[in-house]
Amino acid sequence: MKKKIIIFGVAGLLLLGGSVGVSAVSEQQSNEKLQSNANLLSIDKVKEIAAAEVDGVIESVELDKKQGRLTYEVEFDGGYGEDDDIEVYVDAYSGEVLKVKYDDDRIVTPTPKSTKTESVHTKTTNGKRLTKEEAIAIATKDTPGKVVDVEYDDGEYEIEIHTDTHEVDFEIDARTGVILEKDIDRLDD
Repeated sequence: MKKKIIIFGVAGLLLLGGSVGVSAVSEQQSNEKLQSNANLLSIDKVKEIAAAEVDGVIESVELDKKQGRLTYEVEFDGGYGEDDDIEVYVDAYSGEVLKVKYDDDRIVTPTPKSTKTESVHTKTTNGKRLTKEEAIAIATKDTPGKVVDVEYDDGEYEIEIHTDTHEVDFEIDARTGVILEKDIDRLDD
């Protein structure tokens, strides 16, 4: 009987000691999280960064962990009617814009050539679309060459340009002037 009491007593002490150790580790991890959260960008700064990427009214800002990375998701109402919501994903620490997702499932990964600042001079108002000439000007500013084909389809201009060595195909948003896609292929001789 005394052996059982001693065994249970030792087991109880081990459990108590283990829980104290786990508590100390948990407290240390909590302190590390607080320190790393101190480096997070403020919501106001994130709103400013996102608003520099797209036009619209900010509806919400959420902090999520996506693919192991803390990311702010800023949701906008584009102001053009239904199906015009826009989501801008911003790195929570660096402020880097990771992607811009439109309600029609287009995703734009910002590059120096496809940011709002690049196309701000062509931004339209009142829901009007760019003219064919304005879309061509955006494409030829990005890649000088001979314009071979221009088509308007489903809110986008599709423009094909030939340089001396390459064929370059653009998709340009007809409302914003943002280059949505750029494909470069070598011309066959």
